[in-house]
Amino acid sequence: MITSYLIGYASTVIIAGRLGDLFGHKKILITGTVIFIMASLMGSISTIYFGVIASRMLQGIGGGLVWPAATAVAVKAFPSHRRGLVTSIITSSVGLAIAAGPPLGGYFVTYLTWRWFFYFNVIMGTLVVIPSIILLKNQPEIKKSNLDIYGLVLIMSIVACIVLGIESLSKNPIHSLLLFGIFCVLMFIFSKTERNKKERLFDLELLKNKAILTGILSRSFCSFTYYPLMFIIALYLQGACEYSSLNAGFVFLPMSIVILLLSFATGRIIDKIGTFIPAVIGLIFLLVGYVLILFFTKNNSVYTICSYLIITGIGYGFGNASLLALILTSAPEEKTGATSSMTYFNALLFNLVAMLVAGVLISYCYAHYQDYLYFAKKYILTINIAVIILTIGLFLTYKIDSCLKTVKNIS
Repeated sequence: MITSYLIGYASTVIIAGRLGDLFGHKKILITGTVIFIMASLMGSISTIYFGVIASRMLQGIGGGLVWPAATAVAVKAFPSHRRGLVTSIITSSVGLAIAAGPPLGGYFVTYLTWRWFFYFNVIMGTLVVIPSIILLKNQPEIKKSNLDIYGLVLIMSIVACIVLGIESLSKNPIHSLLLFGIFCVLMFIFSKTERNKKERLFDLELLKNKAILTGILSRSFCSFTYYPLMFIIALYLQGACEYSSLNAGFVFLPMSIVILLLSFATGRIIDKIGTFIPAVIGLIFLLVGYVLILFFTKNNSVYTICSYLIITGIGYGFGNASLLALILTSAPEEKTGATSSMTYFNALLFNLVAMLVAGVLISYCYAHYQDYLYFAKKYILTINIAVIILTIGLFLTYKIDSCLKTVKNIS
């Protein structure tokens, strides 16, 4: 079910922003939300496994349309000097979801039924789509442009090869290698056909902007470390510490609340002093949090892991908002949607690779260690620490290079 959602999400998130730039972000946002609601409704009444799988893929398609469009709508609703506030709104919504997700999921599993995962999405989607239709302003008339159906099909095929290839790498390497070969052929065809088109679905020219490139890479590296950490900690709390799924969910609640609150504060800080200092503070707190969690064992109290996760949440709250602000501030206004799509798509790819690495490490530790979850946590945190150190180095290198260019231009 996870794979079907990821294929749907990755297939549309990569082009949703560009579609919004061409046809209007309000239209794409509402379309994606309606697809998400209908898919959730379909999943809630499905009686066969295939129906659930299909509904999850449709949810992914809807979700992939929503995120870049929602980001672009938020960016265009505020002047450029308030981009920090925009990113705080976006990241605070993520923080709210992170805060509510684990406890709600634990409650559904413990006291209700799995269908409530779909029912809840229907309710939340409806609460989003109705105000969007009523309150959001229509964008000015956009230049008419034909949708590149051929390029869209190619992109969806390429994404499917990436997701399925990564998913099957540890299970069936030959199958994964075959998918990689198909991916290379499709990429060659796509690059040839898209090169001479004026309206490209995926604008690689944006990556020539060093600020955008640095922001996307840094944010993707943070995503690489963050989500596998949440996964292994949840497993460790339930498997090694013998927490119930509901109690394990509540362990993440203080951290998630910190992320939510900091997201609002970070926006105001960014608008006043820029993105550099908050981003560095966030990355340092992430590094400290990961080091502390590395040494956490089942003998420590619940307050200990909560405090470590809060430190990690401070890092994520500062870092995520600051890096997103750097990306959006550096993007041309007419390409806000395309930049958002590229940002979310790269984060998704890094998440997939990270979850693959985490899965391989857990399988390896299960085969070689009795206390396999402890060693899996240890290995994953060690990789996370190395990646965050790399991210800090990348970000500082970009800032030093920018300062040297500024000095050179002045002189």
